[in-house]
Formats: sequence, C-alpha cells, structure tokens
Amino acid sequence: MIQLQRLSLCRNNLSSISFISGLLSLEHLNLQFNENLDIVPLSYLVNLTTLDISYCAIKNIQSLRTLVKLKELNAIDTKIKDISILKQFKCLKELNISCNLGINITELQYLTQLTKLILNECDIHDISALRPLVNLEYLELSNNSIFYFYPIRDLDENVEFEDNLIVESSDFFTFFDVKNKSQFINRHTQPNKQEIQLAENMKKVDTTIFYIRDINTKYKYYLSRKKMVVTTITSLKQKQHDILLSLTNKVVQLYIKMDEKQYQ
Repeated sequence: MIQLQRLSLCRNNLSSISFISGLLSLEHLNLQFNENLDIVPLSYLVNLTTLDISYCAIKNIQSLRTLVKLKELNAIDTKIKDISILKQFKCLKELNISCNLGINITELQYLTQLTKLILNECDIHDISALRPLVNLEYLELSNNSIFYFYPIRDLDENVEFEDNLIVESSDFFTFFDVKNKSQFINRHTQPNKQEIQLAENMKKVDTTIFYIRDINTKYKYYLSRKKMVVTTITSLKQKQHDILLSLTNKVVQLYIKMDEKQYQ
C-alpha cells in the first residue's frame, strides 16, 4: 500500500487523515465532502499532483505549502479567504476555487502558468488581477458582480463559456458572452467582435455605450431572452468605422446591416 498513487476518501465524514501521511508515493487524492477535515497531514504528501478538498469547510490552507508539485487543485465551497500560499505553486495548471465568498483573488496574478481557472460564485467585483494570466485557455467567472471587463489575452477560441459572466476580451474572439447576473455593464470596448450576446443578465443598462470597431460583416446584437429587462434604444448612429449603441431599457432584438443601412 505504501506505493499507492491514487486514493479517494470522499464522503467518509473524516476529521483526521493522519493515517495517510505515510503514503509518500500518492499523486492523486480526493477528499471531497469531509466537512470537519483537518488537512495538516497533507503536508507530508509532497508528491501530490492532483488534490480535491471541495466541500470540506476548510479555512486555512497553509499546510499545503509543501505541495509544490501540485498541478491541479479543486477547493470548491470551502471557507477559504486567503489564497496567498498558491503563488508558490509554480507547477499549478488548473485551479477551481468556486463558491468561496469573499475570497481575495489578488494573489492569482502570480500564477501565470495557469491554463484553467474557475471562479464561479465568489462575489468577485474586480478581475484586474487576472490580466497577467497570459497562458489561460479556459476561464469561468459566472454569477459574480464584476463591474468592469478587463481584456484577458490569449484565451483559446474554442473555450467553453456558456453561462459565464465574462470569458475573454481579446481580439481573437468573435463572440462575447456576458450572461447571468451582471448588475450592469459600463463603458466596455470590444474590438473586432462580430457577435455580442447580452442575454439573461442585466437588471440595469443605463447610458451604457458599446463601441464595436472594424466589423465588416453582418452585425448582430442579441439583447433579450425571457428574463431580460433591457428594452429601448435611445441612440443609434454610425460614426466612421464604429457603431455607437446606447442602451437604456427594453430592447428585444436588433439586427444591423451596415451595407444596406437597414435597421430592424
């Protein structure tokens, strides 16, 4: 058993895992749903590459500081607030810390090697700390309260972003999705976008302005679905290569064909 590499102990109502501290060959460990778990013994498992401590009501992860080989960490719905320890995990590629309200994501800026990051339902307001994460290929930020959408570069074109509040803001994408539970969006520039979807997200869109540059094909703006409150376009005009679209409330659907100058 001392050569064990993979172990799952989820849903065992464990409070102590001292009995696994001698499993030095362990690489993959799943400890989900052990609410009263003491994770201090994990410090001995220095060869861990994958760890799941989701739903364990853990407040402090300082004991993980020795796990420098970690490549994947899942800590969904814990009580973690301080994640400063993560910046020393230089091998970490995938991180999911969703459903941790009040978590400080500032330290994530040092994890430039991350390729996958999931931060759903963390009550995040500012994502500027994510801008240095140039290797990200997948990002989820659904059900947060993000005010301003900073460009986050180099996300892959095939990223799954259904139900995310924001996915990406670089020139590589032709689709921008801001679904679900945004309070409002304020002055955001999206260059080279061919399609913008604002379905199911706004309680308020007031004097919000979108500048869409250099789009030479058919323009589509999807501004409603069943839960939408946005209706009425107060200003729409062409300005050189830009379209200035000012939204207040109650717009159902708008299709713009600039070549024919038809508005419907």
